[in-house]
Amino acid sequence: MKKAKDASEILYDLYVRGDTNAEARVNEERRKIRLISELRELRERAGLSQSALARRLGISSSAVAELEDPDSDNHSLEALQRIVSALGMDLELKIVKKAGIRRRGVSAGAA
Repeated sequence: MKKAKDASEILYDLYVRGDTNAEARVNEERRKIRLISELRELRERAGLSQSALARRLGISSSAVAELEDPDSDNHSLEALQRIVSALGMDLELKIVKKAGIRRRGVSAGAA
């Protein structure tokens, strides 16, 4: 039996699916939410409150709360590096080719 779609799936189908730009924006937001969520989970696993992390970073608790808010536009690579370092971890970045992007007439799968 086929699973019934929830409201978010229906809305995605109606307003996003098939629109390359909209799909890219939604995927970018999903990546941002996953990253912010992972940072919060790392802080919690380290046994740190937002206040304790703020003290380590030399910033206010409200600044940490804003950094953990996926709706904030105040995220930067520098802030991410500082948080990860304060949690005793290293940050690794990876650049990967987007699926389906063509370059100079060559499909992504043929490169």
